[in-house]
Amino acid sequence: MLFAEDLVDFVLKQYEITWTENDTGIRRFRNRLKKHFFKPEIGKAVCDLISENEVAITSSYYKLIEKGVDCIDDFRYEASITTIFHLKYGYNRLKYLELCALFCGVAGLFFQRGDETFARTVASASSQLLAYIINFSIYDKNVFRDEAWFDLLITARMISRRIKNGLSYKEDDNDDIILPYFDNYF
Repeated sequence: MLFAEDLVDFVLKQYEITWTENDTGIRRFRNRLKKHFFKPEIGKAVCDLISENEVAITSSYYKLIEKGVDCIDDFRYEASITTIFHLKYGYNRLKYLELCALFCGVAGLFFQRGDETFARTVASASSQLLAYIINFSIYDKNVFRDEAWFDLLITARMISRRIKNGLSYKEDDNDDIILPYFDNYF
């Protein structure tokens, strides 16, 4: 959970947004935790993905507004459905980082364009969902935790390097859906 909270906080700070949840969630126990898995390079890769997919993320934000999502339960529902469809073939690091970009980008837009109280709740709900996904994938695959975190860091570095060099960061260059949308699935 600390990883996801640190990630959301890092990304929002890059856009000069202060997420005031620093004394809540798992972060209040930071000094009791021996190891911290968040690395700024992962946050920078998420920021690169946000910049690369700004149109899709902005469209997702407006889709939520159009649907009338104005309470956290509605947001959690939409985010959960989006996650299910985006990870329909299972967890992979690239898809996870794309979800991080989508959720952090949408949270940032809520901060910039709307009610700050609701935006803080969206950021918190996003970090909770992102924490659940990464933790479930680590425990589900029965891999060593450090190895999974290292793989995520390497993937983040690859994404940033490819974006900075003007290359496609996607696994399959024929994949025309870069990021999931908060769309009408039902």
